[in-house]
Amino acid sequence: MDPLSATASVISLIDVALRTTSALVKYARDTRNASSDRKLLVEEAQFLLKLLQRLRDRAQSVLHDEN
Repeated sequence: MDPLSATASVISLIDVALRTTSALVKYARDTRNASSDRKLLVEEAQFLLKLLQRLRDRAQSVLHDEN
């Protein structure tokens, strides 16, 4: 697989992970009277979301630099 295709595939995978994590964060926030486990889940999901966003941005930057 050429680098361009590999980078595009990584970006697509990260996009799916971002949407899934965003939905998880929304669900956890919308749950009233969240237990401590749910609060921890929100914190972890928010951390993952930020990490995935940075990873996507870097992959897009690499893709842009290759063009």
